[in-house]
Amino acid sequence: IQIALQECQQLFNNHIQLIHPSLNCSSWIQNSLNRLYVNITDINVKGTKEASFAHALFAAAVVYTLSEACTRSNFPYCSCRTSLRKDYSQMDTFDITDYPSSSSNEEYLLKSSHSNQEWKWNGCSHNIQFGVETARIFLDSSEHQNIMSPYSLINLHNNNVGRKIIRDGHIFRCQCHGFSGSCTLRTCWHTIRGFPQATQLLYKRKNGHHFMAK
Repeated sequence: IQIALQECQQLFNNHIQLIHPSLNCSSWIQNSLNRLYVNITDINVKGTKEASFAHALFAAAVVYTLSEACTRSNFPYCSCRTSLRKDYSQMDTFDITDYPSSSSNEEYLLKSSHSNQEWKWNGCSHNIQFGVETARIFLDSSEHQNIMSPYSLINLHNNNVGRKIIRDGHIFRCQCHGFSGSCTLRTCWHTIRGFPQATQLLYKRKNGHHFMAK
């Protein structure tokens, strides 16, 4: 909740209050919480594009936080995702883009398959699927109880937009090993983009047709 509020404030609070002085990120996020826990919707924010953005951002924050918690072993019932090693075990060529420098011990972004360097899975990949599925159950359950309501359908759509922004925003990171920066071997893992970057991408979509509002 806190990361959603912080990122929302970074984007909106400096200019949105000039247009809607009574509205701010706190009211939008609080509306999402009220909708989730007590099924109450603030009529002042209901159906606005900004509220829809905040609702999707709230869903994205839940996915992000759960995935991060799994990686840090904060939950006994989830851990790093290991199935990706099997999924990509046959892929042995990649185009490595330097990130953020050319040092052999820096992290690398793994973008596509066109290089002959050897690599292997290592590290702790984010368990994005656990975050997505748990967030879906947690956030969508109250809306399914009112499935005939147009507002519930809107919220279900925006919940999915938020989950998808995290799920589709994964990247591969690699670390070089070898003498004198030769990078003859790389260990790689699967991770998600930072939440500020995910928020920026959601914000770019706000004025398009990705969100539903009434």
